[in-house]
Amino acid sequence: MKRKAARALIAPIEIAGFYTNLARELRGLGIYVDLAFYYENTFDYREKGDSFALVRIIRKLKKKSSESNLTITKLAYAGLAEIFSLVFTLLSLRRYDNYIFGFGASLLTVTHLDLIILKLFRKKVISVVAHGSECRPPFMNGRFSNQKPEILAREAFRLIWNLRWMENFASEIIGSPYSTSIYANRPFLNFFDFGLPSPSVETGVRVQAECGKAGLKVLHAPSSRATKGTSDIIKIVDRVRNEGHPINLTILEGYSNAALLERIPQFDLVIDQLYSDTPMPGLALECVHLGVPVLVAGYQLRELESFMPNKRLPPTIICHPDELKNQLIRLTKSQSQLVTYKEESSRYVLNLDNRPSVGKAFLEVMEGNHQLSKINPREIRYFEGIGQPQITTARQILSVYDYGGVRAMGLKAKPALANEILDWARKVFEDAEATS
Repeated sequence: MKRKAARALIAPIEIAGFYTNLARELRGLGIYVDLAFYYENTFDYREKGDSFALVRIIRKLKKKSSESNLTITKLAYAGLAEIFSLVFTLLSLRRYDNYIFGFGASLLTVTHLDLIILKLFRKKVISVVAHGSECRPPFMNGRFSNQKPEILAREAFRLIWNLRWMENFASEIIGSPYSTSIYANRPFLNFFDFGLPSPSVETGVRVQAECGKAGLKVLHAPSSRATKGTSDIIKIVDRVRNEGHPINLTILEGYSNAALLERIPQFDLVIDQLYSDTPMPGLALECVHLGVPVLVAGYQLRELESFMPNKRLPPTIICHPDELKNQLIRLTKSQSQLVTYKEESSRYVLNLDNRPSVGKAFLEVMEGNHQLSKINPREIRYFEGIGQPQITTARQILSVYDYGGVRAMGLKAKPALANEILDWARKVFEDAEATS
């Protein structure tokens, strides 16, 4: 008897083209896939995920809710969006066997009651909480670096609320070692075992820029200046140039994804971000496929090698944030490292290291026959966060603790971990004072 083809819905948020590209890979494996995105994407990825009339209505209601300045109007629009989302959930039950939810969200983004319905109807729900801000403690997130401790405490509660719904009702959780572990209770599948689906970009002949008399041509295209460390990147590049090294930095913001991909090959190097907790963010993958070396700075990036398929880091140039200046100086003096990374990028794109297909890995999880191991969140220790120097993270940690103790940190159920984090923050301050 011929097996019934799997049908999947991917919703409700697009992140850097990840879910559009995943849908393409799953369709290539014979899976029927629909996309339903509740929010317009700033960078205009190829599929808008609004082919359903109900989804378009939900999207408009959520937009009106976010734009409203009146609390009662904001709540009214949000409530209507949740009602239409419930209708969409019920209609979807006859159509799909599998649901892939991204960024810690589900079809009912406020109440998550759809998760109970999907479980009652024995649907497979895969929740991806690996992109970062959907699970990362807000006091470890540069996006919130200027917020008051009470706001950080509220955000921590919201993140934990969403995560517990996923942990209690999703069939499988996919998380990232550094960003998911602190608030997670349940062991989760390792996002790095899945990787990033290949972007739909051509990988043939490139009009590659040459590092000549004009100097090293560097691109930085931040989706968010705060989390990418843009202001610090500009200062560091300025210091490199002022010391006489040939380097030119171009900042591109507000470009659609397609327009940005056209510009990338004109540069010798792309700096993705200064304080990252992953060695290959979405833009970095697109640069690799375009044959342009990409530099990612962050804390403890090399330690992630043990979580990678084949125990190998992807072909990005990685360094500690404090080493960015020296790394750029080395690259201005010699192109050999750039050539090496271009060669490694070609090897990665051609998959000469036999990495598994991302779509195939998701399909195996959907079918329940995967052989992937899970990460125990209690075994991970990473406190530096993302988007800000570790001294800022330490300051935020102590500020939230002073405001409301471990409860405000969202770690009442993990007092030993809370103490480790506090000890780390105090040591960072001690070390900073010792070197000042």
